[in-house]
Amino acid sequence: MLFEDETSELVVEAKKSLDETVKEKMRLKKEESIAGLVVDSGGPLLVEDIEKDPRFSQQNRPRFKTKSFVSVPLNLQGKVTGVLNLSDKTGGGVFNEDDLDMIQSFINNAAIAIDRSMLFGQTEEFKKLSITDPLTGIYNRRYLNIRLSEEITRYNRYKHPFSFLMFDLDGFKEYNDTYGHISGDSLLKSLASVIESSLRTIDIAARFGGDEFVVIFPQTAKMDAIQITNRLKEKIDRALSQYRIEIPLTVSMGLATYPDDASSIMELIERTDQALYLAKKGGGNRIVYL
Repeated sequence: MLFEDETSELVVEAKKSLDETVKEKMRLKKEESIAGLVVDSGGPLLVEDIEKDPRFSQQNRPRFKTKSFVSVPLNLQGKVTGVLNLSDKTGGGVFNEDDLDMIQSFINNAAIAIDRSMLFGQTEEFKKLSITDPLTGIYNRRYLNIRLSEEITRYNRYKHPFSFLMFDLDGFKEYNDTYGHISGDSLLKSLASVIESSLRTIDIAARFGGDEFVVIFPQTAKMDAIQITNRLKEKIDRALSQYRIEIPLTVSMGLATYPDDASSIMELIERTDQALYLAKKGGGNRIVYL
């Protein structure tokens, strides 16, 4: 069980037992559990018989086959971060000092391993936050640049072309001005959800900025990319039509392919942006590809 300072609760993070009474993520208030005494004292607890031990003198709980148990603190840098509980010794015997010594011989290594695992989880979460857009949850421009570099490296090695799509909403500024930024944000989140659910698993969608989104189509030549883009636009159009408002919302798209239309990342972005500009200039609600 790991201890949470903010809630003063012990949370079951892992268990090995056939008993279903104790479940992972189960929470216990520190002051209402025996393990809480271990957190407060910072020392191990060896109980031979919970019903006769003067520290507790309480009836054994039905889920425990025996009345004996051990509770050992997980210490890191002088602080108790959790507790390891053991009950129902194999054979039904009583836990003794030898058992406690054996447990304490590896408990420090266990605490370090748990701490590293938690740190890895936090690192992964921070990494995810650094590459995703906080509003829509899809990838951000930083990750987009990483993936574009990878796709060019892949092309240099395997000679597979890839395509790049850039699009934005026609009428979004007017929509924002009329209905407010909260409604605008909600619309962008809905749009991101439609984009993600409409693409292939290999495609990479990202928010480029404002109401502008981009998609990388890995290992996809222009003709195939055009077909995928047409299907994506149909699904976005269908989703936008559900917004029963006076302001018509449509989408304009620009598409380019590497290396047919560009020889670098910057040129690919510029050429795709040019195609998008032509789509907007032509009245919007259309796809332009180079």
